[in-house]
Amino acid sequence: GKMKDFGPYGVTVLDKASGKVLTDFKKLNKKVNLVTPLHIQDNTVYYGTRNSFRALDLATLDFKFTTDLGKLEKQDSPKSVVSQDDIICLTMTQSTKGFNPATGEENWSQTFEAPGHGRFAKFAMVAVSAMAAGAAQGRANSTGRRQSYSSLMPMLSQRFTAAQASGSYNYVLSKGDKKPTLVGVSLKTGEADREAVLDNKSPDYIIDELGGVLYNIKDKKTIQKFDLKK
Repeated sequence: GKMKDFGPYGVTVLDKASGKVLTDFKKLNKKVNLVTPLHIQDNTVYYGTRNSFRALDLATLDFKFTTDLGKLEKQDSPKSVVSQDDIICLTMTQSTKGFNPATGEENWSQTFEAPGHGRFAKFAMVAVSAMAAGAAQGRANSTGRRQSYSSLMPMLSQRFTAAQASGSYNYVLSKGDKKPTLVGVSLKTGEADREAVLDNKSPDYIIDELGGVLYNIKDKKTIQKFDLKK
């Protein structure tokens, strides 16, 4: 099949009582071609696009800041926005960045080159984690679809809460020296202090973020388990 673009992308602010649109979509979302799930705190909407990190002030309906992300690899796509202590983080498929939530100043940044195989150049890797699943649960709760998610993942909310409490990581697949290497970047410190070197050139893996464990299907007969906390 073919992948279809369902744009345009962007953010719209509505009056919750009347449903009236309060912002100009085209003006607010100029040159936006991809948007992360929204993160709302302190009356501010934080989100990432393919080339910027943005904070929209809900009181003024204007941007507190729009920080340019600079030159990135084509497959380096934004995934999520996560608050950690006194910083706010943008996770991407190859990069992880920490910002000052008031000014948008970049506190730290980690970027890893993706493996040079066609599979990864064409499709962005998505790490399945407790944090990402928790975001889905939150969106389901807000739209009245709590039961459908809860029936599929009954322990999700408990795991998501525990993952937040224990600290979160952004996992990216990097080129490594000779083999594809999964690198974990701490969203609290900005340090890349977790790593797993994978044997197969086109790894098929899933990450348990809370447990800090990676499972990789090496071949038809072998599943590898890596303890990322070591």
